[in-house]
Amino acid sequence: MQRALLCLTVLFFMVAFSPRSIAAAAAGGSYAAWQRHHETRLKDASLVRCYTFETATPGAPVPNLAGEKAAALNFRFQQKAGAPVEPLRVVAGRWPQMKAVRLDQVYLATEPFPVTNKSFTAAAWAKLNGPGAHRGNNESANGTLLSVGSGYWDGWRLTVSYPLRTLGFEIGRPKPSHSVGIRATGVLNDAVWHHLVASWDGREMRLYVDGALASSGAYDGNYTPPAADGQFRIGYAGHGLGSVVFDVDEVTIYSRALSAEEILRAVEFCGPQAPGVRRNLAQLCRQRKDFSGAREHYRALLESPALGLRDRLNALFELGRLCWQTVSYTHLTLPTS
Repeated sequence: MQRALLCLTVLFFMVAFSPRSIAAAAAGGSYAAWQRHHETRLKDASLVRCYTFETATPGAPVPNLAGEKAAALNFRFQQKAGAPVEPLRVVAGRWPQMKAVRLDQVYLATEPFPVTNKSFTAAAWAKLNGPGAHRGNNESANGTLLSVGSGYWDGWRLTVSYPLRTLGFEIGRPKPSHSVGIRATGVLNDAVWHHLVASWDGREMRLYVDGALASSGAYDGNYTPPAADGQFRIGYAGHGLGSVVFDVDEVTIYSRALSAEEILRAVEFCGPQAPGVRRNLAQLCRQRKDFSGAREHYRALLESPALGLRDRLNALFELGRLCWQTVSYTHLTLPTS
């Protein structure tokens, strides 16, 4: 019996802490893999907007890398009365090789994109850093992340509200009606990177966070385009909402509703500071009995500098359980004492 326990202990450490293979490390877990993914998606005809911020500088537009490359983003500033002037801040992205912009009183704006066939997907890699300088109606601590038009009487908007960090997705409807929306609470944390997706297929609105469906709701009504002066914005947009401080290093817009599988493929390229993504991917691999894949995601999760102590201990526990599952599933024959 003692020999059996010793073998299991040795196997646990071999499975949990053995060096990762080159293939496993390259399977979505590297900047080079993201670059290959990025080049592939630019060939997708339904990709109408794609923004990254490696070349972001004050006064220079951020180019749209998709399609005909129109609709460059321009930096704008909405100063809070009495607040200091806020410069454009370029900060680290989710990969060391990527750059992000930090938005609050600064926002980005360009012309809106058309919504045809009542469907679209908006996705962003974002890191929340708390409430911003502007407050919403009744001094509420909330803000817009992505929007077209007002998001209340026309267009749409993706929002977050403190203190619960409630993520919201609304599609505007003209007066005398108002927006229809869905919400998700308990899915976001400050100071870590999240993959956020809002999609609509003409029948159902969906919110995905870190690759997992967070909320959904039926809406088969019409899409109301914004007014002539309506804009596509990243960051502050007004219309009853304030601002939040957040970093963004990638935004993509598709003219169709992406499938759950396509969204999962995109979150593979999460970088080292997105623990929620790794946790969701590990759980998905376990459900599929892909123990090797789950092990790699848990190990990547443990390497994340954004992981707190409690989450680190939970990940270690899950990795331990996974190692025992691996032993059981492969029908390992142990020597008897």
